[in-house]
Amino acid sequence: KRQGQIKENVKPVESNKKPTASVQSESEKTDELKPEGNVEEKIIGKGYKQKETISILDTIEQLEQCYETQNFKKWKSLLTPAYKEKYSDPAFLKQQGWNADNLESFFYLLIQTREKNGIKSLPISKVEFVSPNKAYVYVLFKGKEFPKPQHTFIKIGNSWYKGLPDEGE
Repeated sequence: KRQGQIKENVKPVESNKKPTASVQSESEKTDELKPEGNVEEKIIGKGYKQKETISILDTIEQLEQCYETQNFKKWKSLLTPAYKEKYSDPAFLKQQGWNADNLESFFYLLIQTREKNGIKSLPISKVEFVSPNKAYVYVLFKGKEFPKPQHTFIKIGNSWYKGLPDEGE
């Protein structure tokens, strides 16, 4: 199922044969211009990126299952505390154009909006690590990579949670 969501440049991880999204960062794309090598790669190794990308994709899969089964309690457990706080604020929700009063009503409105627009999960094009504990997930929309990341994930302990773009700075 996940293979259909990930771009062609997916490589299986040898140890468990699960697919992984591209984890190439902007600094890696221009690595040949840097004589000293890739600084990010020294900080966040490829093995770490592959392992953590799989973990992030698993979290995304769980989030999608929550939308399908309308499981608010499970969905809420996959969010960072900052995300839960922000999306529980009626003023913030109204400012963002959501007719919701709290996190739970936002969740059900999100499901309604997805169903109304025929949106299931969008294919994932890449996972870009900003740090060892923060990653952006890019998706494909109408066959092209959406220019801005659609998801931010924050690692807390040993798990990845859906977070806010300004978290973990």
